[in-house]
Amino acid sequence: MLPVTMNIPIQWLSEASQIVNAISVVVLVLVTWYYARTTKRILRESEKMRQAAERQATYAASQANSAQESLNILRGQIENLLGLGSSVVCTAIDSTIRNIEDWKKLDISHNLATAKYFPPSSGILPGNAQTVLEHARKISNECVSLLNDAFSDLRTAQNYIEMLKQGGGPYFNPSKYDPAPFLTTAFSKLQEARKFVY
Repeated sequence: MLPVTMNIPIQWLSEASQIVNAISVVVLVLVTWYYARTTKRILRESEKMRQAAERQATYAASQANSAQESLNILRGQIENLLGLGSSVVCTAIDSTIRNIEDWKKLDISHNLATAKYFPPSSGILPGNAQTVLEHARKISNECVSLLNDAFSDLRTAQNYIEMLKQGGGPYFNPSKYDPAPFLTTAFSKLQEARKFVY
């Protein structure tokens, strides 16, 4: 038996090819649409999760701040009950004056070129400065004012020391950042504040 050959007209093949192409395009469009819709839904869910995480972090930070404030209030009340308020202020003034004296011995204004070798400036200001001010309020308004001004001067001196330690570019002028005047004024304000406590 001889094989049967079919003569399919080329026009039919062309039309069949166009139909297959059209179906392929439709399928491709549907797949792309489904993918875009799914991606959009995933992005929307991710955004909701991010917002929830931000709200939770804000709430946790708020709770931590509230707990810290409560702890500070409780510590202040305990210190007051024990009569430690003026003792806290005295100790802070004395230790800060000693720190300033140590920094003055470095003769900063004459050693600006070696500023990067200065010790850490973090010890200039008492770590419990806020607590000291709270206790000082119960002693005298003038004492609080003097301590507040002294601590402000010490913060400026601390910033200047850090600027000097970091140095700068060719136009950096170290004499503009001399902390010595601020240490001197803080020292005299602390001496004045000391009179209200002793």
